[in-house]
Amino acid sequence: QTKEKQKADAKTAEVEKTKAKHSALKADIEKRHFTVLAKAGDAGKLFGAVREKDVAEVISQKIGKTIDKSSVRIDSTIRTVGEHVVRIELEKGLEARATLEIKA
Repeated sequence: QTKEKQKADAKTAEVEKTKAKHSALKADIEKRHFTVLAKAGDAGKLFGAVREKDVAEVISQKIGKTIDKSSVRIDSTIRTVGEHVVRIELEKGLEARATLEIKA
């Protein structure tokens, strides 16, 4: 084989390995529930909101891998206790849906 072909094969293998890791991470995130503690009033309304940074920290601690806050997608501001779903972008075109339980 030519050197170019070997380099291309190595790159393809690396991409496949990365995709496999991200797929496994997606499955790990989606099978779990993550608890976020926040301060709330009597009616369950939070004092403030749960932010991307908070979500990234909780998930990173629980799964043992670093999740950057810039990869966390919160569709609507989380301002109440209860269950909420956020998206984690693992790579372009691959997102995990994380279930959060917001507790006071």
